[in-house]
Amino acid sequence: MSIASKDPFVPAGNLAGINDAYLELVNRAISAGTLVGGHIVSDFENDLAKYLDSEYVFSLASGTDALILSLIALQLPSKSRVLVADNAGGYASLAVLSTGHVPVFCDVSAETFLIDLESLGDRVNGANALIMTHLYGQMGNMAEVMSWASMRNIRVIEDCAQSFGATQLEKRSGTFGDIGAFSFYPTKNLGGIGDGGAICTSNQDYAERIKSLRQYGWSDRYNIVHANARNSRLDSINATVLRAKLGSIDADNRTRREILQKYVDAFGDTPFFSYKVVAADNVAHLAVGKTSNTQEMIKFFQENGIELSRHYPIPDSKQTGLNYLGVEFSNPVSQQVCEQVISIPIYPWLTEEQVNHVCKVIKLWCKQNA
Repeated sequence: MSIASKDPFVPAGNLAGINDAYLELVNRAISAGTLVGGHIVSDFENDLAKYLDSEYVFSLASGTDALILSLIALQLPSKSRVLVADNAGGYASLAVLSTGHVPVFCDVSAETFLIDLESLGDRVNGANALIMTHLYGQMGNMAEVMSWASMRNIRVIEDCAQSFGATQLEKRSGTFGDIGAFSFYPTKNLGGIGDGGAICTSNQDYAERIKSLRQYGWSDRYNIVHANARNSRLDSINATVLRAKLGSIDADNRTRREILQKYVDAFGDTPFFSYKVVAADNVAHLAVGKTSNTQEMIKFFQENGIELSRHYPIPDSKQTGLNYLGVEFSNPVSQQVCEQVISIPIYPWLTEEQVNHVCKVIKLWCKQNA
């Protein structure tokens, strides 16, 4: 049975059809003449620092650069072991490998899909850093993570690409660890009109290095003092839109949570979601659950006008390009999670009609697969 909507939808585009609201800002940025850096970018950085309540914030060209420069700024020993989640799409692992370090693939919790500290065992031995990826909008328990890391002298980078705006203990995601790394890719909670990223920290030494590393390693113009630097700058056109969208991010995140709760309610007593109530520190970047019938579910929803995705179907440790160093650990939960994950469309600009249609299809799917 199909109940395809009159206008099948595949949600796309971070400006959600309201591009006109940003055209004047873009025109002003172009007219200002400084297309890379300048006061428009610094204004956005200042607003971002206030929002995060972080002493130092630096905008960058991408979220991947944010992870890479964070690792370089820590000045870890050569070929350090860095703990990463095995199910998080490869971004953290790629950053570790890009800086000459060794990713140590960690298993995750079946309930939260986040790194399970209690399962790490021997893989902690010799580790110098942890990249804590707040996956799908859910934050890890950062009080627990920081206490655990402090006892082991392990540096912590928060990967906040999917958790912008999330709060725990009255602190923003990204401000618990030594460094917080963000992505402003168009599909993110705070998404721009191109690629972009940022780093926040309250450590002055890290801040000074990051400021230099993002622009060739300069101490002053043309004087390169830091190795492994790069050109990683945010353009002013992107920055002006990001600054405007920052003003509505909390409202957008509330909308995401409300939509996610409707999906959770629609699945009822089925085990698709591991929770029945969306946590306050979950900014619902993605609506991800588990099913043993991934391909059947994708086909069923597609027939009803809804595109499903999979975040992420292959563990990092099973990918040749990420595990060419031959790190061998068994991560059975991550393996199962990657085999079963399904993502349902969730964006703050979905109409009530679209959300209701998704919920109807969810209920029909559950009825036919009870």
